[in-house]
Amino acid sequence: TDARLWLRLFAEAQHCLVNESLPGCRGHGVIALSVTLSVSILSPYLIAYSAGLQTLLQRGFFDAQGASCYRRVVSAMYMTFIGPVYFVAIDVLVALESLLWGPLSLLVPESSYHGLESGAAGIFDALGMDRMGLEGYKRQRSMAQLSFETMP
Repeated sequence: TDARLWLRLFAEAQHCLVNESLPGCRGHGVIALSVTLSVSILSPYLIAYSAGLQTLLQRGFFDAQGASCYRRVVSAMYMTFIGPVYFVAIDVLVALESLLWGPLSLLVPESSYHGLESGAAGIFDALGMDRMGLEGYKRQRSMAQLSFETMP
């Protein structure tokens, strides 16, 4: 998988940084390959970060007036280097929603299902993403992921 290859390349790059005389380390090919693979894997989140920042700014997510403590903390975290982790968390929530939504729709009555659906929408709204923004984010991330997977 990509993660296994990524970790192995980083281990090789670390060995090359310590001892350049190892085979494959001349010309820093291993280091260049590990950086290229890192950018390819992380690029969808970096692209989503820039577009997400614009979306959240337009919605007033970072406005200080009337902002809850939660929004202030998320805003502060979003402006640091761990900002792209915000989109990884959204991806995890979307994956959980996709995994659980089918079985839940079969097991619970329709009125409970609509309540769960509005609860899920509330969670994403608390993160600053409505349904349309979430769908747009998923499509943009998929397009960026496909384009950067075909490049290397």
